Amino acid sequence: ILTTLIIAIPFKKRINEIVAFLNEIENGDVSKHLKITSKDEMGQLSLAINKAVDGTKFLVDKISGSTVEISGGAEGLTATSEEISANMDIIRESIQETSTSINYISGSTGEISIASTDIEEAVNNLSVKAQDGESRSIEIMQRANGVKERAFESTKTANEIYEDKQVKIFN
Repeated sequence: ILTTLIIAIPFKKRINEIVAFLNEIENGDVSKHLKITSKDEMGQLSLAINKAVDGTKFLVDKISGSTVEISGGAEGLTATSEEISANMDIIRESIQETSTSINYISGSTGEISIASTDIEEAVNNLSVKAQDGESRSIEIMQRANGVKERAFESTKTANEIYEDKQVKIFN
């Protein structure tokens, strides 16, 4: 029994050290290592645990670095998002200005269309009046020609009567 106790007590002490160490690792402390005091199974177990701790520490550091990178990327994304938002405000203002200009042009086009219709109506009225004036002018010319012909005939008749009266007066 004494021999078993002599062998068991150091193993129990070493196992308690390993359990306490693993509890520290569980709480996030990966800065320590187990002391390797022998090359037996307990020494190999301690070496394997130390390698696992080193791997865990490497992964934690890598994750921390990635977190910093992600954080930096997030800040960049935030800045880009803010820049896009500012550009969207500029685009929104440009769209509003364009819309206002289009409304103004549309109103001007409507006014031009109304004015064009008024001008077309006035030109049509002038055309009708010009045709009417031309018709009246032709009528007046025809009447003037009729008056001229009647005047010519009246003159001819008056001359004939004059000559006839003169012949009768002198004969």
